[in-house]
Amino acid sequence: SRWVETFAELQALDDATLARARLIAFSTDVIVPQAILDAVGYGAYNFHPGPPNYPGWGPGHFAIYEQAGVFGVTVHVMHRQVDSGPIVGVEMFVIPHGTSVARLDQLAFAALVRIFWNLAQPLTRAAPLAALPVVWNGRKTTRRRHQEIREVPITVSKSDLERRIEAFGQDDNG
Repeated sequence: SRWVETFAELQALDDATLARARLIAFSTDVIVPQAILDAVGYGAYNFHPGPPNYPGWGPGHFAIYEQAGVFGVTVHVMHRQVDSGPIVGVEMFVIPHGTSVARLDQLAFAALVRIFWNLAQPLTRAAPLAALPVVWNGRKTTRRRHQEIREVPITVSKSDLERRIEAFGQDDNG
């Protein structure tokens, strides 16, 4: 096995190494180029810190903003388009009342660790993981959407302003 932490390290892997590899992306914002996905011999899987209804970047922020009652994590086959591949694992949980974005991120990370533990043995086999009858849904979030929602219009209601501050006001993502 080989561990890479940066995009540069990933790009430095040669085709022979990739042909004998299974790529596992764990809660990362690195977008893997199609050429690398094509070269990986045993598939590429992403452990996404959000449920299927929160594809994209910063899912916890948007769940808090939308006052979601449940959240979770998703494991999926990596495709060129971010958070679009077949889903092979999901773990959902109730968001406790008063949960901050930081706490939700902690809960999601713990769920990612649990689901990784449960999939660790199947991930060591050459066979691909079986897709679940679950599909991505919801609006895909991006860094741009995150920034746009932080730009508060003068006409914003008091309740919307409070939700924006709660979800986007105290974070390290922008």
